[in-house]
Amino acid sequence: MGRILGVLRVGVSATALFLHARTYDLLCDDAYISLRYAKHLASGNGLVYNVGERVEGYTNFLWVVLEAALLKAGAEPRTVVDILGALTAIGAASVIEWGGATVGLGVLARLVSHAALASSVSFAVWLLGGLEASAFGVLVLATLLAAHEAVGANLPQKTRGVVAGLVAAAAMLMRPETPIVVACAALSAAFVYRGAAVAALLRAGAAFTLVVGPMLLARRAYYGDWLPNTFYLKTTGDGVELLTQGVQYLRYAGGHHGVFLAVALAGLVVLVRRAPTRVFALSALGFLVLDVVYIARIGGDFLPATRFIAPLLPLLALLCGVVAEELGGQVPEAMPGARSRVVRGAMATVVLVLVAVPQLVWSRSVAVVHEVEEQQLHIEPLRWTRLYALRWAALGRWISAHAKPGDWMSMGAAGAAPYYAGLTVSNLDILGLCDKYVAREGDVVGSRPGHQRRAPLAYTLSKEPVFVFDGDFDRDYEPRLKRSPVWEARGYQWARARIDAKQYGAPSTFWYVFLLRNDRALELRGTPGLGLATDELN
Repeated sequence: MGRILGVLRVGVSATALFLHARTYDLLCDDAYISLRYAKHLASGNGLVYNVGERVEGYTNFLWVVLEAALLKAGAEPRTVVDILGALTAIGAASVIEWGGATVGLGVLARLVSHAALASSVSFAVWLLGGLEASAFGVLVLATLLAAHEAVGANLPQKTRGVVAGLVAAAAMLMRPETPIVVACAALSAAFVYRGAAVAALLRAGAAFTLVVGPMLLARRAYYGDWLPNTFYLKTTGDGVELLTQGVQYLRYAGGHHGVFLAVALAGLVVLVRRAPTRVFALSALGFLVLDVVYIARIGGDFLPATRFIAPLLPLLALLCGVVAEELGGQVPEAMPGARSRVVRGAMATVVLVLVAVPQLVWSRSVAVVHEVEEQQLHIEPLRWTRLYALRWAALGRWISAHAKPGDWMSMGAAGAAPYYAGLTVSNLDILGLCDKYVAREGDVVGSRPGHQRRAPLAYTLSKEPVFVFDGDFDRDYEPRLKRSPVWEARGYQWARARIDAKQYGAPSTFWYVFLLRNDRALELRGTPGLGLATDELN
């Protein structure tokens, strides 16, 4: 009966998470970068962004492979993300249940943990946002729990460490920040158990290396680098400015997660004081500290709903349950059974209200309100991220209808538009995520994370792109075009495309202004919905 109830808790928790995520209706543009790699892989072109170019413009190998398998089976991007989100929700609920058993939580405290995670805005937004942040959070907690059990007495001797190593390897394949988690777990185990932990750690290290080692060698052989291309881009910029931005980002995140974090830290204190859970508590504390330092160092993030906090939330939710359990344990043993249950329930409810109510309040506004602080930190409002991913997808369909196989385009929004433009159309990612030259040699233009460099004009023109999308020149009205002698001398002119809502799947009809190569402008002259600067009165 206990197992059946556990399965029911997982099912209800996962369902609540998924339904919460659906309320935001987000599939962000950056998610389509991974989807483009996955589509190429599913189509037999290899793990590439453009055919013939080997650049590792993603940092979520396992996520891309899973997407490729679903695309190969015929799923569309939204379906792919929904399936992976549903699996992540089930995984999150399962790991919370596993963690509750591992740290000794009763049924009531586990329900608090499940409900705390289900209420989390960041975790829910990115569960179906198309990126792997929430899935990575599940693997982080699973790694910490597996490492804790590897040096305990919960597993047979022959399997100690192996499970921990394999779980950590899965996390490493999902995100490159995993060594932070591994180091914290290993050092905590060595500190608490000294020499008794050596055998388990060696088994874990061997299992981890057997999986991750070949992946690193394959990366080096395939892409020519030991690190993803994005590393070279995102380490560019003024270190002090990045750190300042990162601290401001964490302060902003604290405004929405401060109570959540405070309750969770109280749970860590409880676990540190208990010898059987000390390894887990110390490794969790180390990870939280180092991850916060990492977020500050890279300058935070510009995407909505504090994406970088999402990987912390399964762990924080479990720790909230620890607080509920600890408070329930303070009920006097002499208190009658019925009254005791009422008091424990009231204490658990207080913990849940403290954690969940701020999240529920935020959930009512996050999709529609652009806060002043978000504007100051250049964080995108969620509604903007959602709208423009849909518009860029529609633009990509327009490109697909008017491009030829082998054409090049150039665009900084490297996700939805290139994805829907088709695999035979190559895109020069002018921000360098998917371009080696730009990531290393591009013009330094600032310290906004992921936007530190930009393709030099000469490099862009060397690709002879047919379509040059330089900026967000979209309008809800039909704009006039002006001739540009400078661009015409370079072989381009300004053009205007009418992106019809019904024809190209946009939320509403809009116009996009871009540069079109002159020879193709001659071919496309007279195309319905296309305006050319050379045809307008100037």
